[in-house]
Amino acid sequence: MANEGQNLPYSGPDYLPINSPVIYADGVWSLAHGNGQAKFYLFRLDPNIRSDNTSQPQVFAQIVMPVAGFVATAEFFKRQVTAMLKSNAVTQAQIDAIAAAFDTQEAAAAQNKP
Repeated sequence: MANEGQNLPYSGPDYLPINSPVIYADGVWSLAHGNGQAKFYLFRLDPNIRSDNTSQPQVFAQIVMPVAGFVATAEFFKRQVTAMLKSNAVTQAQIDAIAAAFDTQEAAAAQNKP
């Protein structure tokens, strides 16, 4: 993994303690903002317990942060996507396909609004 930090001053240990939690998420389910806060929900695709090769999205955590922190995080991720593109960790075709999927979802949601 490439180590691309935000270059903020840090005086803690060089490595996380062994018992630090690891959070795996397949994505962000939704986001709401107001009163200077941004709140979003993480989800993962959990397999069916019957092992029938199906899965279902499950929201499992929420992240709440100040709007300024969320915007800084979004900018950090944007720059990381650019770095991943340059290092061939992701292709422009993959990025375009994801953007198109979001466009399709937004268009469908707009049609369903009264």
